[in-house]
Amino acid sequence: MGTSKHQVGLFFKHPKTGREFFGGAAVFGRTAGTHASNVCGPKHKHEVLTLVRGACCPWADHEVESNGKKHSGAAASFLISHACDLLASKGFHIFIGYSDPQANEIGTVYQAANWIYTGMTSATERYRTSDGREHDCRQISGLTRDRRNGGLAYKRTRRQQKEILLKQGCTFFKGNAKHRYVYFTGDKWKKLELATALRLQQLPYPKRQSQDKAV
Repeated sequence: MGTSKHQVGLFFKHPKTGREFFGGAAVFGRTAGTHASNVCGPKHKHEVLTLVRGACCPWADHEVESNGKKHSGAAASFLISHACDLLASKGFHIFIGYSDPQANEIGTVYQAANWIYTGMTSATERYRTSDGREHDCRQISGLTRDRRNGGLAYKRTRRQQKEILLKQGCTFFKGNAKHRYVYFTGDKWKKLELATALRLQQLPYPKRQSQDKAV
């Protein structure tokens, strides 16, 4: 996760021994300028983070009773919500999360944590390296310069870097559109300010297709 800026862990403490167990992590990265401005405008672009990855160990989840009903998925929604609250102290109040419909994802955890659904993204360009790994083409800009060891080893244009990747056997293709969710954190006045400034359309949560329709 070389592009991540902030990491938050979920830990469990044994009630008798006091030993701590690492049960999950949420990893956040900065959002590109134009994408950050598109959420709540240029005024709030510095407050935007993207949830890059999130995962919990299977044993971390457990059933929770609420209003006479049993619910699952508590660990993941708890982790994401509290991670966003912690990052508010660093000046971040707007969070973006994505789910991939090709992986049969609809954003169940985001829905459980009361994130705002804003529809599908546009398909972006991606590239696949010779080892089969896929990357977002926005990462190419980071490959055009090498500033390791305190100097500038090389500097290329984006076009030059893309030509190098093609010679290395990379293939470029259009990625698939994804579900996009937005979440605000802070006091009630901050949330009201951001909700008023939201430029994206708020839509009903997507529903998972029944098995027969999916087939």
